[in-house]
Amino acid sequence: YRDRTIFICGGAEIYSQALGQCSDLFLTRVKREVEGDAFFPEFESLFDAGVVLRETDEFDIFHHRRLGQATAEAGGD
Repeated sequence: YRDRTIFICGGAEIYSQALGQCSDLFLTRVKREVEGDAFFPEFESLFDAGVVLRETDEFDIFHHRRLGQATAEAGGD
């Protein structure tokens, strides 16, 4: 599926299994405390700091790219 765009919406376990295959993350961060025992896995060591695509009072949407990906793509053309 390397030539296709796939979006993953799941739970913590699905995200953990798929994270190693992701080139980009579109991540929504909700601006409130909620109770729960499942969380998005640690990704900061694999992806850049991200850019804000949308910012609201309730949530922010970020786009993170896998580290080293932009350099590899730029050198390939």
